[in-house]
Amino acid sequence: MDVRLTGDDTAVRRLVAAMQSAGHCDPASFRPMRDGAGTRAYLSVVVHAED
Repeated sequence: MDVRLTGDDTAVRRLVAAMQSAGHCDPASFRPMRDGAGTRAYLSVVVHAED
């Protein structure tokens, strides 16, 4: 699944780092928000199907 996160730059980067260390996530791309008040991050997360 693809995920888009928006918010405060520090919070977004901390959440992305936590998700990448805890699961199967591709590297995220970071872009400034249009109003300049934060960051958008895009990443892909692998969610395994239940057995």
